[in-house]
Amino acid sequence: MRDLNNTKILFFAPDFFGYDFKITEKLEGFGAKVDLYNERPSSNFINKIIIRLYKKPIKKYIKRYFHKIIELNIQNKYDFIFIIKGEVFNKEIVNEFKKGFPDAKLILYLLDSILNYKDIIECIPLFD
Repeated sequence: MRDLNNTKILFFAPDFFGYDFKITEKLEGFGAKVDLYNERPSSNFINKIIIRLYKKPIKKYIKRYFHKIIELNIQNKYDFIFIIKGEVFNKEIVNEFKKGFPDAKLILYLLDSILNYKDIIECIPLFD
């Protein structure tokens, strides 16, 4: 693994058996400074169902969640934006991150078949 000293990473991951914290811990062990966020606005059961089945009615809620993260971190000069799963990301949100952090490389890691991530398919060309 390459040395990640002084590397800043904005990391989005699902809340899944603590893997998000384990990956963060490992990246920090390599010297990175990591800011971790859930890859969706909420992980409770009802919100998961709404996100999977009825995403359009809560589109503004999702957009506000990511907009707030950008606002909170705009002063950070991230080297990477690392997204695992990205279930609620869409082209508009990814472009907002590219605009807010123009020097960051965007990395996407999918856990499942790409067919399970309908909105992310159109975003693939936006990632490095």
